[in-house]
Amino acid sequence: SLTYNTDLYSSASASFPSGSIATVGGDPVSMTVTYQKKGETAFNTTQYTVSVVRAAGTAPVFFGTLNKTIVLANTYTFKASDFENLYTKNDGGALESIQIIGNNPAFGTLKLNNENYVSGNSITVADLENGKLSFVPISEGTASYEVKATVSGASNALEGSVTLTITVKNIGDGTISYETKKETAIAFNSADFANAFENATGKTLSYVQFTLPSSLYGKLYYNYTSHTNYESIVTADTKYYRSILPDLSRVTFLPKSDFIGKVTITYKGYDTEGFEFIGKIIVTVVNQNSNSDVILYQSLKDTPISFKVSDFNKESEEVTGAALSSVKFTLPDSSKGILYYDYKSSSDHTAVLADTNYYKEKFPNLSKVDFVPASGYTGDVTISYTGYNINGGSFTGTIKITVTENKSGSKYFKDVNKNTVWAAEAIDYLYEHNIITASKNGKFHPNASIKRGDFILMLCRAFDLKADARGNFTDVSENSYYYHSIGVFKKLGICKGSKGRFNPNAALSRQDAMVLLLRAMEAANISINTSADGNLSSYSDANQISDYATDAVKKLTKANIVRGCNKKLSPKSSVSRAEMAVILYRILTK
Repeated sequence: SLTYNTDLYSSASASFPSGSIATVGGDPVSMTVTYQKKGETAFNTTQYTVSVVRAAGTAPVFFGTLNKTIVLANTYTFKASDFENLYTKNDGGALESIQIIGNNPAFGTLKLNNENYVSGNSITVADLENGKLSFVPISEGTASYEVKATVSGASNALEGSVTLTITVKNIGDGTISYETKKETAIAFNSADFANAFENATGKTLSYVQFTLPSSLYGKLYYNYTSHTNYESIVTADTKYYRSILPDLSRVTFLPKSDFIGKVTITYKGYDTEGFEFIGKIIVTVVNQNSNSDVILYQSLKDTPISFKVSDFNKESEEVTGAALSSVKFTLPDSSKGILYYDYKSSSDHTAVLADTNYYKEKFPNLSKVDFVPASGYTGDVTISYTGYNINGGSFTGTIKITVTENKSGSKYFKDVNKNTVWAAEAIDYLYEHNIITASKNGKFHPNASIKRGDFILMLCRAFDLKADARGNFTDVSENSYYYHSIGVFKKLGICKGSKGRFNPNAALSRQDAMVLLLRAMEAANISINTSADGNLSSYSDANQISDYATDAVKKLTKANIVRGCNKKLSPKSSVSRAEMAVILYRILTK
């Protein structure tokens, strides 16, 4: 962190070309300070060397906290540096061995030389350097251990100790998605990489290196302004940093002039300790004249709803690359509702005209266009429109308005209110048919992620599935309220689990929900279009769907049981209790 005179300099940052870890009493570390004077375009650099010396007469210290986050299904192998970084040598000898105190949790196992580690056994630094200590996760969870250490020349453990905390998460895969128009450059954002890296590893990103895309798709540039004005072409061996130069946010992808489609660019992310993670960037290049996404609105019965200029402007910028100027509407079926301009009441209004432009910034203004549902009407209304950008370009789009019963929420659950009114009808239906019940405090918790066990219980009740369930998964307690339902689904082959476990308290991903849902429907002989030829190409994150879930996702989306949002299916995101209620409602009432 640098402090500098902001009156003289526009920026200043420090980097360590040979690494930022200095050995006490060892060779100096090189430091480069890069700065830019105000009013100048050139960057200047100054080189420094930094040496660290040992304080005389100070006892060694082994102290601190070591936090390790492990992505489920990935084994973490400890390094000697994990523990040496928490040891201050001072006048003591080198770190010689450690002892870990604590029992293995139910969600994973510490292993030494591929055998279950026994609490208190000695682990030499040589074992750590050779990668012989690891943690093998089974499910999600967090556990803490106490770590003690011995040093060369000393017979007793150090007085201090380190807390080792291991957290196992089932989180992201490091994929970053961008969309751009044909022949239009797209700049990367360092925050996207930092978030993807942290979500996938639990660590803090330091820098990224790229595997360069084929020139058939396009090129990566640094400090790109135009195809004739850029600082350099990105190279595979260059480190692009999160917060210092060369800055990751100055990396830009320019599609080849005739390329339309998706290009995948692999990257390697590193933290300050050298931990490596491989992720990917998916850039979707669309035609300049491609249609916009559907703009979604919800309205209550007999209640007007106003359009938002920002929604149309966003579509204009995404589709044409330029801001919105105006919109013309194709008028909806009057039996479903009417478009009005500056609607005040049923006796004070002006109808929208099909040949009139409604503008972003001048009269007649788009922000004053309202949709008024026909009296008593509920259901979906689709309205087509043509948008015009500030450069004279045009695009077409669709507005979809869902008109629901005029109520503020659920009749039974006080936390299903106006914020989740879209799910209230489904939630009430399931309650009235004894598929769901209220909690002790009368709440449904609609926005909470649904647990795997609760999901199976809902499906078992909804489809009335039965079987002679005499066995169950090892981690499903006989005293749990979902024990019988999970046993039935295990017997029917709907729940398969992993290594004899089902993880009933874990959150359920959208793709796993679809897999279990399709199996349950088939077991209940509920008909569905069995063709797996559904087209997922319209979803920008279709590539994130795991192979085992692809068939279920195709079938349920084609049958309109599961719907995406903003061109995304979010297959690995958790499904909420409200979302699951709506999906079940669609099946049971179709």
